Amino acid sequence: MKSNQMQEKQLCIPPKDGGFTAHSVMVGFEAPQEILTGLRISQKAFTNYARKILALDLYKNRHIPLGYCAELANTSKEDFIKFLGENEVSVFGFENEEEFAEELSNA
Repeated sequence: MKSNQMQEKQLCIPPKDGGFTAHSVMVGFEAPQEILTGLRISQKAFTNYARKILALDLYKNRHIPLGYCAELANTSKEDFIKFLGENEVSVFGFENEEEFAEELSNA
């Protein structure tokens, strides 16, 4: 996949120190045509799927916040939360049952 063929929305991810950067990068990868042919999907559909799966993994492993993951997945926050649920990833980040029980008792 050539960079001039990619017309994806660029994403700005803040550094871990919480600051914001106006810089963005274009990322991409090549995939064998046989995969797209076998799946019977277009290059655009495959790219969108890859973006969503990457965003899912980044959120699941708490690398970047939900809003940036939704942006990376090229979807709304609400739709990304639904996508997380469909893939059994919770939007709640409790470390253990005690933390969850405490939060529940404070609700």
